[in-house]
Amino acid sequence: MSDCKIPDVSIIERNFRQAGLLADIGDNTYSEHFISKLSALLQLCGLIIKEEKDFFVNDITLYDAVDTLLKEREAYQNLDWDILVFGLHGDAKVSVDMGIFKDFLLFFGTNAGKTQTVHSGDVSLLKLKEGIGIEKYAISRMGAEKILSMCNPLMHITHRMQYRENKDIMEIITSGDFRSLNSFLCLPPIVLN
Repeated sequence: MSDCKIPDVSIIERNFRQAGLLADIGDNTYSEHFISKLSALLQLCGLIIKEEKDFFVNDITLYDAVDTLLKEREAYQNLDWDILVFGLHGDAKVSVDMGIFKDFLLFFGTNAGKTQTVHSGDVSLLKLKEGIGIEKYAISRMGAEKILSMCNPLMHITHRMQYRENKDIMEIITSGDFRSLNSFLCLPPIVLN
């Protein structure tokens, strides 16, 4: 779902504006990347709620890996989560709660543009505080409801240039602060782009 190209972004943007989802940002325009990623995210959240799914992923090819992760570890079966990040850009920067102190994790890619499985064994889920470079994620039903409320209308972002850049949609919606959602990071990540 995350890699699908939406055919006519101008129609989607116009519909978003008419619905009051997007504000006028002066003489700046929204990027096609931003509009298409926002549309895909809203479709994903709508699908989760409409079909009463427990969760869904933004990349269907990785659904089974996430489903297995959540089912095979008893500790994760009753975990209350909104978003589960399991894939990062190669140059991602994330902050997780490791107990007493805040710890930053950096990932540096080597094969840009290629998705690599970096770990297929046992993983830990850590509370995600902040994140830049979030690529692959799962959203729970409660998370879908929260994200839809965060997007309707889309919150005001101080740095409006983010709307014109090819930034990750989850980074824009949360302004990099994933504490507003009950967010977790798979460590090590299942995939690294």
